[in-house]
Amino acid sequence: MIFVDSGTWIALTNRRDQHYRDAVAIYETVKRQKIRLLTTDYVLDETVTRLRYDVGHREAVRFLDLIEIAERRKGVTVAAFAFDQHFTIMGITLLQPPSPRR
Repeated sequence: MIFVDSGTWIALTNRRDQHYRDAVAIYETVKRQKIRLLTTDYVLDETVTRLRYDVGHREAVRFLDLIEIAERRKGVTVAAFAFDQHFTIMGITLLQPPSPRR
């Protein structure tokens, strides 16, 4: 599993971003290897805000639609490191402690 920060989401979405080509190449590799992606609601908020300013509202909404589709396909997990069950109401996965080793 790989954590994806806002800079990566922005680079993948904005063709004018200086890291666009590298981001796409790395993403394609990760996708081929079927590695799951992990992000947070705060990262998504930051990404949408930047996309709205950088490339417009339509692209920001398109990004959220793609995240929703990926989450349904289990390609992206929106997770929170929290103990507040209210996150689950929003469809956000709470990180769980590792199972004890035997």
